[in-house]
Amino acid sequence: MITRRQALKLTSTTGAAALLFGCAQGSERQAAQGGTAEAKRLRVLATSDMHGMFVPWDYALDVEDSSGSVAKLATAVKDLRDQGTLLVDVGDTIQDNMADLFLMDEVHPMIVCMNALGYEFGATGNHEYNFGMDVVRKTIDSFSGTVLTGNVKDERGNPIADGYAIVEKGDVRVGLIGMVTPYITHWDEANLRGCTVGDPVEETRRIVDQIKGNVDVFIGVMHMGLDNEYDEPHTGVRDLAQACPEFDLIVAAHQHKLVEGEEVNGVLIVENQFHAHA
Repeated sequence: MITRRQALKLTSTTGAAALLFGCAQGSERQAAQGGTAEAKRLRVLATSDMHGMFVPWDYALDVEDSSGSVAKLATAVKDLRDQGTLLVDVGDTIQDNMADLFLMDEVHPMIVCMNALGYEFGATGNHEYNFGMDVVRKTIDSFSGTVLTGNVKDERGNPIADGYAIVEKGDVRVGLIGMVTPYITHWDEANLRGCTVGDPVEETRRIVDQIKGNVDVFIGVMHMGLDNEYDEPHTGVRDLAQACPEFDLIVAAHQHKLVEGEEVNGVLIVENQFHAHA
């Protein structure tokens, strides 16, 4: 079996949070034979709130902005990625920096970039819903990886995306769970007419109970900030960590607040700023 992780090191490079897990692995046969456990490492490169920052240029102001961009991020991914790496994005990708000019393209340029970089998983952010559900569906369908958003159902009552996925990295079975802030019903009520948005903490707890015997490591990719919004319970990942201590790592997003590594109820939480700021 693989034990609960200990966070060994956390770095932040151009918006990509890299977490190394030390997972001791040893089979029952090894234990019976007095064998030693084998150390396992899992690195998570996570971005969020990229907001249309293709290259180091602010198109709204028409000035250079070298603080972060997908172009800059690509170099970091190339340097850090190996076979034990997960590359994920946690939403707010196709909006801002004039990116809405490309909404009618067959594939949005930001999604083209993410596909080219080989993102494996993504979550929808609140700003993905600014343009209506047809755009949400097209964004999900054009992404080469797997989109995880377990608390939104469409007008027909069907989930817009899976709530979780299980992937193996080496011998480590990783369970990823993705949700979006329920406050999208306040900001984009008209775009979500007929849709239902569930409580992300309750939905996550249900999934954890369903799959916890089948994974070694739990990672949350949550387009929710560290703290509750407007003092509304279950809108921040602190509440999520309190309700689901099974998580090893929660990658938060949305509040554009740098959290380099805060432990809540034994769960490590990280959050990027935005635009892949270094």
